[in-house]
Parts: sequence; structure tokens; C-alpha cells
Amino acid sequence: MSDRIFTHGVTVEWGDCDPAGIVFFPNYFRWFDQATWRIFDSVGLTREALRKRFANEGHPLVKAGSEFQRSARPGDRLRIDSRIERWGTKSFSLIHTVYNPDGQVGAVGHETRVWTVRKPGTDNELIGAAIPREVIDLLS
Repeated sequence: MSDRIFTHGVTVEWGDCDPAGIVFFPNYFRWFDQATWRIFDSVGLTREALRKRFANEGHPLVKAGSEFQRSARPGDRLRIDSRIERWGTKSFSLIHTVYNPDGQVGAVGHETRVWTVRKPGTDNELIGAAIPREVIDLLS
């Protein structure tokens, strides 16, 4: 587990909202994915760097969920605090907390992702692989 918190902001756009004028829930999952990639980017582990240094082909979701507590509307600037909750051998879990402009929690998301590499001898088949210690150390 890491106590390190990674923060980024999102501005709610008109297209992010449903006819009632509040954020359409799938957008939170898009922002959670964005937050996960920004965590890696923050320590120099861009998609390209992950591929070159660790043969990593991404970290697809195997489990995701969210609790929605307060709605957000167009023009709201949201703060998303993310942290890695658990490191496993081949997977890791994250928690994303979304704060509305008034500082209240709007949503809390949970993800479990798997570290993947290409299966030897294939062009596009991915398999789970051990997360390199260097990656864990950089993000902890």
C-alpha cells in the first residue's frame, strides 16, 4: 500500500453531462483511467517508457466500481486524488476520490488492474506478468 497521493484536475464540460445537467456516470470511469495513467506519467513511466523499459503493454481493468455521493455540473472544476491501495504480484488496486468545487466528496472509485506483457510468439495476445520492483518503488 502507498500513502502517496497523486492529484489532478478535471473541468466538467457540457458534453460530460446527461439531460439533467449532471455528470453522466461513465465519465467518472474515464477520469479514473486518466488518473491512473497520470500516476505513472508523474514518475516518468509514460506508455512508451513502460513498453521500452519493461515490455509492459498496459494495465487493463479486471474490476471497477464507484460510489456516487454528490453530482457535478458543467463548469465545475473537480479534484481527483488517487492512490495505489495494494500491490500484488501481477495486479494492483487504486482508489480515486473526486472532490467537488466546494471540497465535498462527489465520488469514490475503486479499480483493480493487471500488469500485462505480450505473450511470447504472439503479436497481440496479452498475459499477466510480475510487476517489476522498480515500478513499485517509484510509485510508493
